[in-house]
Amino acid sequence: MLRPTEAPKNMGIGEDLRELKVRDAIGVTLVALTLAVSTFDYFIRDNEFIIANFVCLAIAAVIYRRKIQYDANMLFILFLYFAVTVFQFQLFCTFSLSSLISTIMRLVSAYLLVKVVGTNFFRYYYVVVYTFCVTGMILFGLELLIGNSLQSVLVDLTSTVKSPFEGRSMFGDSIFTIRTNANIVIYKFASLSRLSAFEPLRNSGPYWEAGVNAGISSIAILFSMMHGRSIWNYRNILLIINIISTLSTTGYIACVFLIIAYIWDRHQSIKFVVYLVTVLAVFWVAYSRLDHLGLKVTEQLDKTEINSSGELVSNQGKPNRFASALLDLYEFSRHPILGKGTIVETRFATGAQGYDYWTMHRNNGITHYLLSYGIIIFLLYFGMLYTGMARASYAIRGTRIYGLYGLALMFIIGFSELYFHKPLFYAFAYSFFINYKLHARVDNVS
Repeated sequence: MLRPTEAPKNMGIGEDLRELKVRDAIGVTLVALTLAVSTFDYFIRDNEFIIANFVCLAIAAVIYRRKIQYDANMLFILFLYFAVTVFQFQLFCTFSLSSLISTIMRLVSAYLLVKVVGTNFFRYYYVVVYTFCVTGMILFGLELLIGNSLQSVLVDLTSTVKSPFEGRSMFGDSIFTIRTNANIVIYKFASLSRLSAFEPLRNSGPYWEAGVNAGISSIAILFSMMHGRSIWNYRNILLIINIISTLSTTGYIACVFLIIAYIWDRHQSIKFVVYLVTVLAVFWVAYSRLDHLGLKVTEQLDKTEINSSGELVSNQGKPNRFASALLDLYEFSRHPILGKGTIVETRFATGAQGYDYWTMHRNNGITHYLLSYGIIIFLLYFGMLYTGMARASYAIRGTRIYGLYGLALMFIIGFSELYFHKPLFYAFAYSFFINYKLHARVDNVS
């Protein structure tokens, strides 16, 4: 439940509760828009939506300009990304103005978001994710009950509501063209939660796939725990059920990690050992018996081998998350400082003509980001992410432990998804710039 913030002591007389409610509504909207352009299938394919989100954030920053203190260090960060990207273009004899502008806009958008919403950032995030979780669970439940009938209705609805920037599918085959151009936000909730009749039904929510739904929900649970809420309150239980419905291996591991962190946080004694053994035993039984856990991991490990030329030995479809990590690390070893960028012309030097989509596919977000920008930016990014969450944790709980929990969770969920180039995840890193000393207190997450 969204609660208006309490007024800091230094607030002017003219700013009343109604204005605070308006600011809450604006803040939630801005976080929702940033979440959408970062994870919603309808929005993530086109840079135009990134521009639209940037404009909305810039307008908000102008409106609240007297309440925002900007940081000179952000200019250094922008220059660092700019310089590394330009050096990559020089190294690989190519240039992409749109890629450079897109990168800068993502960075600035994330920074403006945390400066506008301030200490309410994590609270607003929880409200937005929980709202989409409830909506997704309702539609997922309907799909379980009526299946194809719901899909037919949604397909009819969305056939006339397409992206205004359609016609630029990233991939070219019909499935991905549909995913790019023919889904309004609600369409993704149900219509493509399985791509064939032979796959189990998975709850993708509004996000680009089920694993992202699990990752986004697990971050919300962490923020709730950081604000002192029980992992077993009804909202967090619904988020856990949402994660279970995704059938995501990474999501399940993240969920187990959160439960262990919660137990440690509340029971630093012999009780912790008892609870820990119980949780691990349950997870081991599930890992051994569920195909999307133990069998899936085993099969992917069996297909993880590269040769001396940095090519995947197994020729059985796209590289999985383990193979992606090995391929990325092999290339990183040759370009450790600058990395290889984010576009095809730099990541695959001969260009897209010599590769198909499955050859270029990479889905390990950690090594992908490491290879994209090199070790310096990688350490800066995750150092800021840890520090930002540690500061929030200290302001809220008097301990910095949630900085470690947050960093560990990001590595868990990032092992399987390309999160870290997204504006929302840059905003998590730029929570480093939130100054909690300017506020009387930090509100709790419901």
